[in-house]
Amino acid sequence: MGLAMHAFKRYLKPMYRVFCSFFFAVLCSSVSIAEEDENNSAPDLWDVVEAGLSGPVSEEENQASEELQEARFAEQSYLDGGERPGEPDASIYVEPLETVSKQDEQRFKLDDAQFDIPVVYNDIVQKWMDYFQGRGKVWFTRYLERKSAWKPMVDGVFGEAGMPKDLIHVAMIESGFSNHAHSHASAVGMWQFIAPVGRAYGLRVDYWIDARKDPFLATKAAAKFYGDLYRQFDDWWLAMAAYNTGPSRVRRGMKKYDTKDYWLLVKKKAIPPETRDYVGKVIAAAILSKNPEKYGFKIAKPHTPWRFEEVEVSGSVSLSVIARCAGVPSEKVDDLNPMLLRDATPPGVKSVVRIPVGTKESFLKAFAELPEKDRLSYARHTVESGEVLGVIAEKYGVSTKAVVEFNRLPNEHKIRVGMVLVIPVPSGSIDESLQGLGSKPAKSESKKRKRKTISVKPGDSLSVLAQRHGVREKDLVAWNKIKDPNSLSVGQKLSIHGSAPGDVSAKQKQSKKKPTKKTVHYTVKSGDTLYGIALKNKVSVDQIKAWNNLSSSTIQPGQKLKVGAE
Repeated sequence: MGLAMHAFKRYLKPMYRVFCSFFFAVLCSSVSIAEEDENNSAPDLWDVVEAGLSGPVSEEENQASEELQEARFAEQSYLDGGERPGEPDASIYVEPLETVSKQDEQRFKLDDAQFDIPVVYNDIVQKWMDYFQGRGKVWFTRYLERKSAWKPMVDGVFGEAGMPKDLIHVAMIESGFSNHAHSHASAVGMWQFIAPVGRAYGLRVDYWIDARKDPFLATKAAAKFYGDLYRQFDDWWLAMAAYNTGPSRVRRGMKKYDTKDYWLLVKKKAIPPETRDYVGKVIAAAILSKNPEKYGFKIAKPHTPWRFEEVEVSGSVSLSVIARCAGVPSEKVDDLNPMLLRDATPPGVKSVVRIPVGTKESFLKAFAELPEKDRLSYARHTVESGEVLGVIAEKYGVSTKAVVEFNRLPNEHKIRVGMVLVIPVPSGSIDESLQGLGSKPAKSESKKRKRKTISVKPGDSLSVLAQRHGVREKDLVAWNKIKDPNSLSVGQKLSIHGSAPGDVSAKQKQSKKKPTKKTVHYTVKSGDTLYGIALKNKVSVDQIKAWNNLSSSTIQPGQKLKVGAE
């Protein structure tokens, strides 16, 4: 009888639930019912701290971000009951008791020796194993194919750091092993670091380089971050939860229920919904990845392990020139150096660049003979009224495409009066001031800024404060040494170092002199998400929320949203 009930609960009940959901939806098609979780009632600073940074721009970034968005939407549909679990084996209809017994026996036989993270089999783990074998199979198969490219490198880094190698499955869940992925919270890269945390762990994030997209450096940072989290919590499940939602949220739950048991925090709903599923999802991924064939996965196209040689380059050189010197297609050098945002090395410094194995000798010979005209210098150009990008590019003897790509513009029409463009030109006309472009302002600039102290008021967030005072969120974090964005509290004193060049306040002053722009609206369609709409319109989720006075990401089909101005 117990096995019969288990068979009903596991296979027939989900089908019954889907039928009921469909029937109820037909009756109530004009009614929208939204159920807010008690832990998700207000936006959290951890989620919005990087909203001011630019989102995905390149084609690779757009594709990776769209894939991540689609995968997350499918997962949420599954959690909401909109998707059935994977189809059960046909034998369930012939010998239900015997089949369930055999399947459970297989699942419970987990060989702990296969794992170096603690694993457990429970309803949450089973739920995600079912999902990855069912609706999510297309994505999980893709992740398994990519895993073969990164496993040797991740094993080496985590092994050297004394960290569990099975933490590689965190990267699988976070990004699907994509170095170009951008999340709705502006987390970037394989390990999905937000900029302040990335910088805290040694990752350079500035105009020229975003090391969060460097798989090797980001993996080293992730190993260091996990080491710190484990030292804080002395438990790998709690460390994973903290990696997902932030240490302070986990500590608050632990304090409230006086426990160090992650699964009790899940049961008590003491952590956000995503985090309650997170560890189970990682464990499910680890179990399936150890024996993919056993669980029905066919890895048809495993990726080649990531290998490279390193060379040192002085000054600014485009990746296409580096590829030409190495005698390989430019795409191969691009893939090895995803952290170079401008497809070129920064000016005025020496940079280490990766090239395919076996090309170092030919590269060094060709690069030593490189004409000066093939090196890059940069000119600044401030857009004036009436100028178009084609004319600006022609003035400097470069293509419009080169200016668009170097400045990471959505298209050639996205320029405005007062915008400063960086123009890559042949060596010989370098603007020395550009050599300082990076994550820190020049000293002379810092001295000109006036400092003031403000107090955090109820309802304030870093995003709100940054907009109010015309500064960037990442500068607020840096000026006040905010280690955990969740720690902002009412009455807290923050230091403001004036407005940065080109900041919000400057734009506001400038906008008063400009003619009124036409507002662009978008009508929400079925299946749309706020992140997807932001991605299509080249704006951030935070901007759409501000323009439309939205307190959450919940939107409804037919809703009209402001998404920008022309």
